[in-house]
Amino acid sequence: MPQHTIYPFARQTTRHPNRRQCLAGAVLLLPTLGHATRPQPVTVLVTVPVAAQLRAMAAYRPFDTLGLLLTPGDAQSAPLLAEVQAVARAQGVKVLVGSLRQDSAAAVQVRLLKDQGAQWLYLLPDAGMDRLAEAVVLPQATRLGLPSFAATATLLQAGALVGLVVGPVVGQPSGPVGAPLGDLPAPARQRARYLVRLPTARALNLRPPLALLGQADFIDV
Repeated sequence: MPQHTIYPFARQTTRHPNRRQCLAGAVLLLPTLGHATRPQPVTVLVTVPVAAQLRAMAAYRPFDTLGLLLTPGDAQSAPLLAEVQAVARAQGVKVLVGSLRQDSAAAVQVRLLKDQGAQWLYLLPDAGMDRLAEAVVLPQATRLGLPSFAATATLLQAGALVGLVVGPVVGQPSGPVGAPLGDLPAPARQRARYLVRLPTARALNLRPPLALLGQADFIDV
């Protein structure tokens, strides 16, 4: 009998060698053993809903234009991009998408997004971004004065300014976080954290708004 893990109320992105499944705002019951005759691990990447992430961005700095960098055809980011575009369209937000097709052009792509009017660099889980965020993408964004928002703990750890994330982050305080999660279901509120990296805030000269002082946790490492 395979063991299962329950991840309540957040988005679950399930990666498996032979299948992919995405659900939002629901409880997902997943087998931890892949194939019945040849067990393989299942990797579950949990993020909060896109609408909550956009609210978290706006709570730090209002915007009307987002910039994203994605690897063409990436299995992680493609379905998330569709949701980002749908939610942004409903809110009157413009979405600019750059390509991570070539690693050597990543810094140039960040500059293009900034020049085209992006007010946030929105970091989705993506093979290219996971590889380039810390070494190339985020240092360039900070040099250009472009704040960055991480959808995952890994990308926040790479140096993004802000994240609404599920999962451990080095330097993260313990305890639940409050709004701006808005109408996110209560169990997810206990799992998701609004985190601000103070070194990045100082480098960008973008101090956290006073309204966030009682709602966010701050990382200074």
